Amino acid sequence: MKKNIILLLSSLVPFCLSAQNAVAEIRKQIEKDIARSLQPSDDSMKEDSIFCYNELLKINVDSKSKIQSIEVSDGSSDWFSAEISRLKKKGHIKISEIEQICKKRKFKNGSILFPIIIASFGYDEGCYRDKAISPTYYKFRGLNLSGSVFFADRIDHIQSIRWRAKSSN
Repeated sequence: MKKNIILLLSSLVPFCLSAQNAVAEIRKQIEKDIARSLQPSDDSMKEDSIFCYNELLKINVDSKSKIQSIEVSDGSSDWFSAEISRLKKKGHIKISEIEQICKKRKFKNGSILFPIIIASFGYDEGCYRDKAISPTYYKFRGLNLSGSVFFADRIDHIQSIRWRAKSSN
């Protein structure tokens, strides 16, 4: 019995390390795609705007290391949901590159969650810790998380405030 447990654990360690490496690599790709293509929120266009969005993105991978879906949580803001839809539609989220990482790292049959903080420059870091999480934050299409779920490290994205003060002349 003890030998079986050791053999089982020794076979799981390479899988876990491979999955962990896949999640880290995919996180880098998602962070790059978002930084390059995410349009500013309406809040960033308002005068004296200070804002913070706490979002959750999920990528589902099938048994052949193909991206099955990319979703935002039910608790995501309308702006973020629309932006992710736009990024997918325009090809700004590099699905083929994510699938290559999954194949290389043998990542299959799982979901990866990406917590994403989008804040204005100068927003107090309390946003990251103190903001209340909606009960729908971990729900997708009304369903709770299930299956093999891996959590990536948080992605922080700072948006500049784009308003220009009117001249007093």
